[in-house]
Order: sequence, then structure tokens, then C-alpha cells
Amino acid sequence: MIRVQSAIDLFPPTFGLKAFPGEVFRISETASYINDNGVVILYSQRLIENRWVDFAKGRVCDFRREVI
Repeated sequence: MIRVQSAIDLFPPTFGLKAFPGEVFRISETASYINDNGVVILYSQRLIENRWVDFAKGRVCDFRREVI
């Protein structure tokens, strides 16, 4: 089973998403977790006016498809 930190380490510190060109995102270490089925759920945050705001959650494979 993959650990949450290991899943987060698959991504750069900040990244873009295909559907949001020009926006900056990151994975939240504190909000990401392993669900009852043992699946890592990552929470992303969006940079808005120099502040990180919770944005969306999803599985590692979901984010890997969308990160640019």
C-alpha cells in the first residue's frame, strides 16, 4: 500500500492543471489521507492572491492525468 507522503512526492511542489491554464496548484500534505478502502486521496490547493485555498480532491491517478 502506498503511503500518503509517497504519493505526494510523485508531484512537483507546484504545478498546473489542464483545465485551469495559468493557475498554480499544490498537493496539501495536511489534508490528504488514506480512505477506508486503503486508497490515497490527495487534496489540492489553489494559489489565490498569495494564499493557498483548498480546491479539489482525487486519487493519485486522477491528478496524474490532469497535471501539466
